[in-house]
Formats: sequence, C-alpha cells, structure tokens
Amino acid sequence: MSLATEKRTWTEADLMSLPDVGGKYELIEGELVVVAAGREHEDLVFNTILSLGNFVTGSGLGRVYGSNLGYWMNNGNLRCPDVSFVSKDRLEYMTRDPKGFLHGAPDLAIKVLSPSNTVDAMRNKAREYFENGCRLVWIVDPDSRTMTVLLPDGSERALTVEDNLDGEDVIPGFSLPVSGLFEGLD
Repeated sequence: MSLATEKRTWTEADLMSLPDVGGKYELIEGELVVVAAGREHEDLVFNTILSLGNFVTGSGLGRVYGSNLGYWMNNGNLRCPDVSFVSKDRLEYMTRDPKGFLHGAPDLAIKVLSPSNTVDAMRNKAREYFENGCRLVWIVDPDSRTMTVLLPDGSERALTVEDNLDGEDVIPGFSLPVSGLFEGLD
C-alpha cells in the first residue's frame, strides 16, 4: 500500500515521524510503501531473531536487528529487512545517528516471504543489498518451509527442513536446523 500520491524526497526526520500503521515503511524510488505482515510471518521473524540473536550476542560478533531498523541504500532507497545482522567491525564505521537508520546494507539480510512477495522479487531486492555491501541474504518461504541462501557472486542454494542452515563466513560457527525456524507454526 502506497501512502505517497507522488514521488518526493523524504528526510529521515519525515520517516521517523510517520504514524504507526501496523506495518513497516520502506522508501522505494521516492515512493513510501507500507509492508504489513501476519502472525505466521511474525512467528518466523521471532524464531529467527531468537536463534540468531542468542548466538551473536553470546559470541560478541555484532548485533541482530528486527524490521524497524532501516538501511539507506546508495540509490536513496530505504530498505528494512525482516531480520538483519551487522558485524561488530562494520558497526564501528557505519555512519549512523543512534536514533536513526544505518547507511549501507547489513552483513546479513533476512526476508520472510509475505503472501504479496515472490522469491524473484526478493532476488531483485537482494541485488540491491549486495550492491551496498551485504554479504549474505536468506529468504524464508513459510508456504514451502524452505529457505533460499543467496551470495553476492550470484550463487544460491535451496534448503529444506531436512537441512542445516549455517552462517557461512558472515556469522562463523552459527548453525541451525532449518526446521527450528518453523517450530510452533502448526
């Protein structure tokens, strides 16, 4: 759902003062877009934040964020992945206002598909993340209970609930059965 009737330049202050509409805002090519999600989507986001966050916090590798943190892309878009990870090293040099958004992409961007999303649309979004420094993208598909792992070199692999997800070199040592992300959804 678009709130803007015409494209315009949005400031960070404009975006931060928008009302809560039961979803998150993204800014795409000057157009403000509201992205809403349902319970299943939020359950998957919670499971991901919990699993990844516990590991990252315990290992001191960086920070895990939810969907309310936006990332300014070089093209002026503001993207808000459902879950993201930023390494401790990158946090030290990323330009940011403590009360605002980060500039550049996270090291890991995670998107849980909503009914209005497609994996192909998320691949396009992933390219934008990679162009801005992202190192890994996970796309979670609640309908098929699969994950697609995308890398900046264009390679990808599909994972099922029979597989283990790992953090690659982005979150070294992290491993989780894909089925763990879908716990409690039945």
